[in-house]
Amino acid sequence: MSKAPRIHLERDGTMLLAGLAAVITVVVLVVAFAPLSLIAAARLSWLASIAFSAGTLVAARRLVRRLRRGDPARRFWWAICFSAVTSGVAYLVQFVTAHGPQQLVLGPVSVTVVGVGTVVVVGVLSTYPLRIRSGQERFCFWLDMATVMICSTAFAWYFTTVDDSPPGLLNVLTGPVAMLVAVFAVAKLLIAGRPPFGPYTGLLGAAAAVIGGVIGVWAPSAVAGGTGHAMLAVSAVGDSLMTAAIWLQWLQPERDAVDPHRPRRPYSVLPYLAVACTFVLLVRVSVDRGMDAQSIAVLAGASLSTAVVVMRQVASFADNARLLRELDVTVAELRETGSVLRGALAERDALAERLHDLAYQDSLTGLANRALFHERLAEAFRNSAAADRDSATAFRDSAAADRDRAAADRDSAAGDRPVAVMLLDLDKFKPINDDYGHAAGDALLRHVAGRLRSCLRETDTIARLGGDEFAVLLADPLAEDLAALAERVVVAVRQPCLVDGVELAVGASVGTALARAGDSDPDLLLRSADAAMYAVKNGSRSAPR
Repeated sequence: MSKAPRIHLERDGTMLLAGLAAVITVVVLVVAFAPLSLIAAARLSWLASIAFSAGTLVAARRLVRRLRRGDPARRFWWAICFSAVTSGVAYLVQFVTAHGPQQLVLGPVSVTVVGVGTVVVVGVLSTYPLRIRSGQERFCFWLDMATVMICSTAFAWYFTTVDDSPPGLLNVLTGPVAMLVAVFAVAKLLIAGRPPFGPYTGLLGAAAAVIGGVIGVWAPSAVAGGTGHAMLAVSAVGDSLMTAAIWLQWLQPERDAVDPHRPRRPYSVLPYLAVACTFVLLVRVSVDRGMDAQSIAVLAGASLSTAVVVMRQVASFADNARLLRELDVTVAELRETGSVLRGALAERDALAERLHDLAYQDSLTGLANRALFHERLAEAFRNSAAADRDSATAFRDSAAADRDRAAADRDSAAGDRPVAVMLLDLDKFKPINDDYGHAAGDALLRHVAGRLRSCLRETDTIARLGGDEFAVLLADPLAEDLAALAERVVVAVRQPCLVDGVELAVGASVGTALARAGDSDPDLLLRSADAAMYAVKNGSRSAPR
């Protein structure tokens, strides 16, 4: 999708709109006040309208190119392009075929061409997606639409019957009816809150539609009554307003797209503007028909009081909208604060986990450290003592003596949860550390840790107590013979490993100790295992005991 050059309204836009205003001012002055014949003034007005239609076509085409494919606004601006072409063609036909004052009113061909363009635009507007999400919003929307259409109908009826001679059917269709349909479509989008144009573009377009409706009714009587020059000038103004509306939209790229997630303004001032215009029309009609002082006072009081009520109501709506915006901002800030808080809590949990790892994990091997090993050893003793108490309670609560003895035997076996530890000290580790350096020694310790993990169960607690000394707290020491388990550990540890291209091997001295029910001193158990380990080390190396 190609993009039109971005133009800033404050600079180039002001010059463009100022130039357009200057052109229409000249055209209006010449058509309305220059000593031209009516047909010459009409030709000048039509020529200006052809130029305005071309300007509308160019601006609408640029808007189409600027919008992304699939945007429903593209359909609307394509319809405006088509309408601009049909309007230009209608004025061109009138420019070529009109030769006298009796042909100043648009003929059937021109009216048909303009009508086709109007139907296309109104059809697109009527099917444009709205931003109404609830039944309450839909009810308020149709109330606002009813207000606007009632007031518009009053204007249409006034301009249709303002003269003594009723207008023809063709003039009614191209005037009030077309105006009402256009006003309905534009008001529908402005009130619903998701139009394909900005508010100023919509208001200028609606004004152009109203002027077109007035011209459709006024034209026959204006030609006959000597006000044809004024009618032609007003017609050119209406066409210029449409052109100005489209260029104004093109000069404001931020008005192109409406964010569907952005909340819609909860109220519209359009119905109140329609009511205000109807009161102005009421004053005009009352003055034209003559009123005494009492009637004027009542009318003035009704108009002013209604105006005050409307202003108060709009002010309340605006204040409610402000409160809703502030509430939305507060909710967004709370959500952001909650997100930050969740992030902070996650960081806290990660830091706590890291601190736990530092406190209970050996940084070199990833095994449990001395603190964690002693903590789990104490916990194992506590669990064993609790099992003993449960066994004793079950024995006291038994009823029959024979069953009591059998239950006591079973509970004793189930409650006999022995605690077993294994201490392991590497043999010939110091020479390797001295000959190949601490880095090689550290690598060897990591290999040993991995082999311990591979030959022990996941439920066992494997710890590095420091240096080349390891300890194992067995989760279920009765599951297999401790001597066989120790032998398996020794065989796994003494297998050579490759460190920096050098094959290194160490042995292991393993001592085991088993605490039975009634034992309550973890230190005593560790000393027993330590004594067994040193007995192995001082006797036959790499032979568990």
